[in-house]
This record gives sequence, structure tokens and C-alpha cells, in this order.
Amino acid sequence: MWSKKKIAEHYDRDAPTYDKTRYGGKGEGAYLEMHKEILFSLLGPIKGKSVLEICIGTGVYSRAISRSGGVAFGLDLSTEMLKQVKNSGGGRIYLIKGDAENIPIKASSIDAVICIRAIYFLPNLEKALNDINRVLRPEGLFIFNFFNTSALRYRIGAFRIKEQTIHNRPYKEMVNAIEKSNFKLVESVGYSWLPYRLFKSLAQTPEVLFPSAPLCIERLIRRLLPAEQAHLVFISCKKASI
Repeated sequence: MWSKKKIAEHYDRDAPTYDKTRYGGKGEGAYLEMHKEILFSLLGPIKGKSVLEICIGTGVYSRAISRSGGVAFGLDLSTEMLKQVKNSGGGRIYLIKGDAENIPIKASSIDAVICIRAIYFLPNLEKALNDINRVLRPEGLFIFNFFNTSALRYRIGAFRIKEQTIHNRPYKEMVNAIEKSNFKLVESVGYSWLPYRLFKSLAQTPEVLFPSAPLCIERLIRRLLPAEQAHLVFISCKKASI
């Protein structure tokens, strides 16, 4: 488990090259588009809505939200990552240095909170979920994704990843965690069914032969198999009424 200080230092160093190394290739770009597609489908109409991104990084999701008419807020421990967001342009984003356990935003003031590819960096998940719940308006949405250790790949032994933190959890255990923090499950979406190397290879397929090949295959598998069996899962949950 990384400390908050270690996380901030790591991403301060990584910030200048982050987008190039994470999203620079065609395969990485397709993977990002898949994340955006699922995120926006779960958010629904966002024009005029306030959306807070926990662990905003370089702001690839918040910039898309801002360009779509949402009011974007970004929270991160890394000063250099926040500088990358500020210098990137492509939409107005209100930036906040801090962490999900102590969000410096007043209660019941945000329409939606998102945390994409980052929930495993939250040292105290229960405390973070409670504070995310606090800042959300009644019926507000929290959308995040996580590694599902009850996935089909794990059970058949065909795929392994190193456990990064305790927040790589079985699907049912993660659902129980959000419900304990006064959230109600709205929808879950399984994705990343294809091994990442295969996904990237398919992304190199000429568009004239098979347009958006990996995305089309992922959408098809998503319709056929339940989210509980996916290696990675998006969860949308709603602040429950007290």
C-alpha cells in the first residue's frame, strides 16, 4: 500500500510524460475511448451538472465532461498533475489539491463524482466512500471502476495480475462496500474482456477492414456476459435516501 506522500511524489515525477506513455499509441487511444464511452453512458445527460473527478490525473475525462457542458471539478494529490490539467486547455476545470478522504467541498453540492482507474490508490476506502457520499446531492451518482478478483479470468487461471491493494476485490464484496456507505447500486458494466495485448493488436487493424475492431468486440461480449465475470468493472451507484 502506497502512502499519500509516495503517491504524490510518484505522479509528480510521472506527470510530464503521463499522457504520451498512457494514451500515445493507437491501442491505448482505443482503450481510453472505451472508458469514455462507458463513463458517459453511466453519467447520462451532464449539461449544467457538476462533476467531481477524484484522482483527476491529467484530466482526460474531466476535459471531455467540460467540453460536453458539464461543470468539472478535479481533485488530486499531485501538484504536477494538476499543472498538466491547467496547461492542457480543452475546457474549464476547477482544480483542487487534496484527497478523497477529506474532500474540501461542502456537503450536498455535487451532482456526480467519478474515479476512473484510480480507486486502488485510496488508502481507506470506507472513509473515502463516506466523504464522497457527503459531497453528493440527494440521488447523486458515484461512478468508478476496479479490478474484479472474482472475474472469469481468475477462476479459470488464464490471467493473473499482481494485487496492487486491498481494493482489488470480488464483485460482490465491492457492492457490499458501497452499500455500507449508504449507496445504492444503479448499474454495473463489465469490460476489458480481451487480453490487453490482443486489444492493442486489434486496434492496429486498418479501419477499412474492421472499423473500431476492439471496441466492437468488447461491446458484443459485454452484451453476452454478466459484469460479475469481467476482469474490470464499472459501477454506477446512487446516494441513497436516508
